[in-house]
Amino acid sequence: LNSYSGWALCAEGFMLDMPILTTVGALIGCSGAALTKIMCDAMNRDILSVILGGYGTKSSGKGEAMTFEGEVTQTSIDETCSLLMESESVIIVPGYGLAVAKGQYPLKEMVDVLRSA
Repeated sequence: LNSYSGWALCAEGFMLDMPILTTVGALIGCSGAALTKIMCDAMNRDILSVILGGYGTKSSGKGEAMTFEGEVTQTSIDETCSLLMESESVIIVPGYGLAVAKGQYPLKEMVDVLRSA
């Protein structure tokens, strides 16, 4: 999407004879294209299939719904706290949602409490 908006800005600058818009659009388009290539490599997907948005691919919405098997284990906040306090090691894998929610600060406080206990 960033790449497309950059190329659109580049074309607009060309049509309006505004070199700064053309230059900025080209920079945004190139950096967006480079980011798209890096992300496609990381997702192990072909860049053409990403650009076309799945056009011409088989639909995956056919067939029976997937069934999930297994047991559900419910815990309360108190049980979770005691499990964390009693554990020898805890692995926390932060993701994008943690950063968006600005949860890294409360998480650090929790880690400090766990380390001091």
